[in-house]
Amino acid sequence: MPIGRKLRRVGLAVLALLVVGVVGHRVALHFWAKHHYGLAATALERRDFPQARSHLEKCLSVWPGEPAVLLLAAQTARRMRDFDEAIRYQKLCKKKGLGEGLEREYALLELQEGDLAAADWYQTFCADHPDSAETPLILEAIIVGRLNVLFPLYAEKPAARGKAVPGLAELRQAVDQWLRLRPGDADQVQGLVWRGRALRVLGEHARAVGDFREALRRDPDHFEGRLVLALAVVQDAPEEAATCFEALRRRDPNNPTIRLALARVRRCLGQLEQARKLLEELQASRPDDVGCLLESGHLALDALQPYEAERLLRRALTLAPRMPEIHLALSRCLLQLGRAREAKQHQDLFLSLDAERKRHEAP
Repeated sequence: MPIGRKLRRVGLAVLALLVVGVVGHRVALHFWAKHHYGLAATALERRDFPQARSHLEKCLSVWPGEPAVLLLAAQTARRMRDFDEAIRYQKLCKKKGLGEGLEREYALLELQEGDLAAADWYQTFCADHPDSAETPLILEAIIVGRLNVLFPLYAEKPAARGKAVPGLAELRQAVDQWLRLRPGDADQVQGLVWRGRALRVLGEHARAVGDFREALRRDPDHFEGRLVLALAVVQDAPEEAATCFEALRRRDPNNPTIRLALARVRRCLGQLEQARKLLEELQASRPDDVGCLLESGHLALDALQPYEAERLLRRALTLAPRMPEIHLALSRCLLQLGRAREAKQHQDLFLSLDAERKRHEAP
């Protein structure tokens, strides 16, 4: 066989092998991405949003422009409250020409952030279409959005209490429908936590705590459930609250709200050195945090250090001059320093600002 013909055959064989290799690699990547898409769906059923996001990112490394994956990534980011990431994925979806699904996602983001202008319409849709695939996503956004208005997640108490609080009846209806429609373990646990928060708005503290405890019995690692239980029992059972906050801090060591809450309960338990260490760590990274300054002032007062307390509280007052609690703490501080007239002035300011806030919060 002539050398030229032999070389051509070898070249064609090599080319064929290269083509097969490239095609095989692409097929393998396709199935790899499909596998991670399935794992993302499974993680979402468990409400494990960080894990779902990780799998979706792997999908997008292979399918960077796949509309269905981009939309699911936007939904996942929204549901885990990463709104900047949700908006970024929404913009990518828009570039791909997504229509109705993207419009719904825009609306759900607004609902979840607490813009409830369309909440009644969407809740009626859910009541009329309980079997729709869209209903659970819509219900979740409505519930989270209404709670953001009535009882924000890290708040120690709701903005108002009682049966007449606007939006409370609708919130309870949405939670009840969620619990009926979502029998999975993770969704039932989340529903119990939401129902407990609604019950606290209603003023039914014992039933709320019961829901939180049942949620944690079913899922001891539920972050939101442990947080709301800690906030609910901090007055009646500070030791239990401290245990909860400590567990939360291990889960999210850089969360300033949890660190401050733990410092506050440690101080109330008389564990002043532990509280001091927490506050010093927090002040190092957030020197102008008003809550930290106020709590540090309380700690100094409890440690009978009124001059240090005054320094901290004056600084807090500069940053938040209309915060009632600062005036109250400063009044206590000035009494310790023997400056009764100044103390009375701040006591009066506290009463005035507190009354103004209560009028503003009244339903």
